[in-house]
Amino acid sequence: MTDQLVVTDLKRHFGQLRAVDGFSLTLAKGDRHALIGCNGAGKSTVLHMIAGAVKPTAGRIRFDGTDITGRGSHRRSRSGIARTFQTPALLDTFTCLENLILAARPHHRDHRWWPKARRAALTEKAMRQLEALNLADDADVSAGELSHGRRRLLEIAVALVADPRLLLLDEPAAGLTEADKERLVDCLRALPTELTVLLVEHHQDVVTAIADTVTVLHNGQKLTSGTPAEIAADPQVAEVYLGTAA
Repeated sequence: MTDQLVVTDLKRHFGQLRAVDGFSLTLAKGDRHALIGCNGAGKSTVLHMIAGAVKPTAGRIRFDGTDITGRGSHRRSRSGIARTFQTPALLDTFTCLENLILAARPHHRDHRWWPKARRAALTEKAMRQLEALNLADDADVSAGELSHGRRRLLEIAVALVADPRLLLLDEPAAGLTEADKERLVDCLRALPTELTVLLVEHHQDVVTAIADTVTVLHNGQKLTSGTPAEIAADPQVAEVYLGTAA
């Protein structure tokens, strides 16, 4: 299978702090991969660099065979990389439907501003995405009125409406109730099989439910990789990540 994302010897230093220090990762199309580790291990910084929000100090990033290391976040988004944030980044005064229409607009083939037919096409597409995440009843509700759990789902909908090939999720289960976590897991399990997902998450039940492969980061470096079951049974992970003796 052709590699879709290839991260090679990625580094990010903030002064004397080596947040990421020689991290490499390869994902094939449709992979479901999780990054875990203690706070400060470098997980979110890796996502920021892949998304283009943070420039690497060193290393290379290739996506679909193209070196995108020097591209900004907007160009990466247009090339098929979408992401969510630890705190949902939504337009709170806009409705759920409007949030999705605005997110879909830059990826629509017709770049004219709001022609009637284009607006109708974008609205139809946005509604389909809201329905897929059980948010259709909230289409005309402002994003700021939603519960935290539904805001999480809306942010995922905003990312998906751009038809990405790679979805980066930064702690999507943070702050969710058990019921909302179940809805989130159902949503992520229903994602198209061809969509590649790279997930940063602290909730191990979510990681186990979604990821086929898990990579553990420690001090900005890869500690180990394996299936969720292999990682759970690894004494080195238990000592370093879970803080328990083997």
